[in-house]
Amino acid sequence: LVYARNEDVGDYVAEHGLEPGDDIPVDALSEHNQHHIREILEFEEDTFPFLLDTYVGNHLLKTVALNDALEEYDIDGVISGVRWDEQEARADETFFSPRHDPDLFPPHDRIQPILQFAEADVWEAF
Repeated sequence: LVYARNEDVGDYVAEHGLEPGDDIPVDALSEHNQHHIREILEFEEDTFPFLLDTYVGNHLLKTVALNDALEEYDIDGVISGVRWDEQEARADETFFSPRHDPDLFPPHDRIQPILQFAEADVWEAF
């Protein structure tokens, strides 16, 4: 089990005692995170809210953390818990979903064993 976290963002939040929704200045983050914000996401604002459900927050706190861990630990596959009914974007996922575009993420495969389950099915299993 590998625990992935965007330490740069996490450290800034802890150091400044931020709460969800508080703004984080883009220029206070590492060059790596600034690259993702400016070049990959093409985000032009000076700050973004510390929230998981925003474009920048989701990317930095989830995607960047995952991609950095994939590279650091040379991981070839990730077991995921996504379901087809979760959101429209998941409808095209497959049980073995290759991610091999090196411009977007380190090459790896996502293994998604519960794609066909509905949320209620997952909870009934517990």
